[in-house]
Amino acid sequence: MNSEDLRRIEKLIVDGHHMDAIKAYRAIHPQANLLDAKSWVEAKACGKTPLPPGGSDIGPTVDQLQRWDQAILGGRHIDAVKIAREIFQCGLAEAKTLAENRRARLREIYPHKLKKGCLGLLLLALPLVVTLLYFS
Repeated sequence: MNSEDLRRIEKLIVDGHHMDAIKAYRAIHPQANLLDAKSWVEAKACGKTPLPPGGSDIGPTVDQLQRWDQAILGGRHIDAVKIAREIFQCGLAEAKTLAENRRARLREIYPHKLKKGCLGLLLLALPLVVTLLYFS
């Protein structure tokens, strides 16, 4: 990989276009499978030294990814960040960014499954509280 290719991929990563970075990596390294390319991009995103193509077949397990998605879909943001740190072995800021990006992607895929905040419940309870205070 020449320095121009590397700069182009790094720019895609910095801009948050990880899928495009994975595609660009695979275009440069046709022998790399999807997992290798994804691992390389994620390592770069976390500031780690990525393995060369074919360097590892280790990646997040299905169970880890399901736990991460369940935490995000359940509105447990802190748990989602902890799980991201565990999966991707990166720092807090990187894990927070990964969790936020995953939440945005899940919002596109499952708009009805993401838990909302408690503002709706508060707005529903507000008239009841006002009524109780008024009559007491």
